[in-house]
Amino acid sequence: MSGSGLTRRLRKLDLESSEELEVSANPSPPKSPTKPSTKTKSSVSRSSAFHPYNLSASSAKEAASSAFHPYNLSASGPGGLTTMLKNLRNLRDASRTEGLSGGQISEDLTNEANPSTSNKFEKSHDATYEDKKISDEIPSWEDLSDLERRIIRQVEYYFGDYNLPKDKWMKEKLSQLQDGWFDMDTMMTFPRLRSLTQNPNIVLTSLAKSPNDVLQVENWGSGRGRIRRNPNKPLPELNEARQIAVQERTLFVWGFDRDTSLDELIDFFETEFPNVVNMRQRTAISDDDEKKREFIGSVFVTFGTLQDAENFFELRRELVFKDGRKLSIKWKREYDENRIEFNDEFIEESIEKTVFVQGFDKLETPREELVEFLKRFEGPVGVRKRVYRFGKQSDWQFSGGVFVSFDTRYNALRFMSKAVDQTLFYNEDKLSVKWAIEFYEKIGKFRRERATLKASKAKENEDHYMDEA
Repeated sequence: MSGSGLTRRLRKLDLESSEELEVSANPSPPKSPTKPSTKTKSSVSRSSAFHPYNLSASSAKEAASSAFHPYNLSASGPGGLTTMLKNLRNLRDASRTEGLSGGQISEDLTNEANPSTSNKFEKSHDATYEDKKISDEIPSWEDLSDLERRIIRQVEYYFGDYNLPKDKWMKEKLSQLQDGWFDMDTMMTFPRLRSLTQNPNIVLTSLAKSPNDVLQVENWGSGRGRIRRNPNKPLPELNEARQIAVQERTLFVWGFDRDTSLDELIDFFETEFPNVVNMRQRTAISDDDEKKREFIGSVFVTFGTLQDAENFFELRRELVFKDGRKLSIKWKREYDENRIEFNDEFIEESIEKTVFVQGFDKLETPREELVEFLKRFEGPVGVRKRVYRFGKQSDWQFSGGVFVSFDTRYNALRFMSKAVDQTLFYNEDKLSVKWAIEFYEKIGKFRRERATLKASKAKENEDHYMDEA
């Protein structure tokens, strides 16, 4: 068969290289190239002596004895060219079975001078590249944007050891979900998260960059995906021992300006002090808006370990906020022990028939004497001394004020009129009188209860007006 005929047969078998091979009966050692080859992996140099097969029909003997050819493709011998083509077909099929092609043939059938070294290099190079890609995909905390850090902090707080064990809504939701996955429709209902961004794709991409191991994130693209707590991190049990341990790592910090934002507080504690796991503002209902709460200048800060908490406490004489304000620190247990507590109550059924009388001797006024004093007025049905204590371990002490409840609103009004018209005295102590609900309003207590009562009264007046109309 002519050389051109053989080439056509080979092309049908897909075994020709990217350029035609030069047929040689006497292979010579390869010449060093003057510049790196730009051919593909299947390309073979015209002068290379490492051809995996010999296409010479006239040099069967030399080809059979060649040390460079692990198999003989000579057209001579039994079967001639047919046998050679059959052998080529078998080799091609074997190569495809191993998932290889062209010059990349496994083990001893390779055409590489040092296959083991080349394979190791290629594998090492690929592994290094993959490692580089992974490290590039998870940047350090400092490389993240301000928004990304805030999103990560907020969502990891939701699913973290501090919040999740005691968050009743989250735990109930977890019991309803498959394998603990929260979809993005649910996640975007969280008010604090929505205040940072309303784009679920930003949330997903930010969480995927977290260097922590708190969450598992699945991002399906276009803002679709889901989030769950890492199942390899068991949820701590919320028992008495854990509550005590958390309190031991919690401190009370005060002295902040009331206009300080939550983000400013978070940035201060997270950037300045290691291992802060929770920071909680102390707030009170706004005087201007009953539905709004305002920061009152103090926080509770919980650390991950007792040692971190103790290190923070050591800074109590030099702790300064970024605006130059001097801050004060005490342990939460000390705060609880010294916190003043009153026995105030808001009883909706009787609050509008209750007055607060103040000015009695703070230490030496027994309840029996108070009852005898009030008997001179018509309609009192209850007397309760207003007392206080510092912490649950201390004794209650009389504050000098008394809540007096009357049987009717009319008798309470008569008592108030007498107190206004003529000054009341008790053992030469001058007394002052005001409605209990006005007293609570003045000291800022029971704001929600007062707002509810006010709305209820407005509704009653509206219904009464409609009935008369």
